Amino acid sequence: GEKEKIFLVSQTSERRVLEQNQKRGKVSLSSFETPNGKFYHFRAPTSGCDLNNLSEAYPLTYKGWGLIGNGVINESFFKSIKDEENNNDLYYILKGIVNEGFQFLEKVEGCFALTIFSPSGQIYLIKNTFPLYCNGPIFSSVKFEGSELLEDGNLLNWTDDKLEMKLKLKESPFMI
Repeated sequence: GEKEKIFLVSQTSERRVLEQNQKRGKVSLSSFETPNGKFYHFRAPTSGCDLNNLSEAYPLTYKGWGLIGNGVINESFFKSIKDEENNNDLYYILKGIVNEGFQFLEKVEGCFALTIFSPSGQIYLIKNTFPLYCNGPIFSSVKFEGSELLEDGNLLNWTDDKLEMKLKLKESPFMI
């Protein structure tokens, strides 16, 4: 039979935070299926949010799309796009992508690193300022052995076990 594809997505800002959260039991591991394979998401939140709060759980979903990410969005920009009771700013980024396309990210006032899943099973990676490292099917906000830092503003599509450039976003003041 065909070998199952497994992806790992890790999210934390630094190893020190990860180690502290592990000691306090504040680390979560979730898994979910996409048409392209099974994803395991390892999370050690820096925001102090409750890991059992499903409105802050990953992947965030909207109209069949999914998102795992890390980011800090400008509060006035967040308020300008918020229209529901969800308090996760990255949920509104996903909603903007689904409703307006990936160019919506050019409007975002803030920093982010995102792994995005389309309903058809496409996997996209993009970042601006926040770190996002990749080595094969492992994506992380923390540098790990053999990983490479992705470039700001490049929308990459994971296909056939490699990353392909799909779109270069216009530079914004939030890209370094």
